[in-house]
Amino acid sequence: MEQIRVNSRVIKSMFYDYARNELTLNFRNGKVRRLADVPVGQVEGLAKARSPGDYYLVNLRGKYPTVERNALPLEHYVPKVRKSLRQFRDNVLRRFA
Repeated sequence: MEQIRVNSRVIKSMFYDYARNELTLNFRNGKVRRLADVPVGQVEGLAKARSPGDYYLVNLRGKYPTVERNALPLEHYVPKVRKSLRQFRDNVLRRFA
């Protein structure tokens, strides 16, 4: 899966899986949508659009099978995972010290 840069007030980030033709969109409101069977040309159009949010509404939304997830973007979880790993490491070191 490859992250594709997009300059948008609506879309925070987007990823495209070339093997599966799946486009994953992380929206700034926290929603994540995965669209199946999206051609590369549509992804390129979205990335190059003057308004990616409008492009999504006109050319993608409702035209490809969608799985909507009300999850936070991966970036939200990274600090929590790091904290958990630090706590785990500290606990192990305390036990064997």
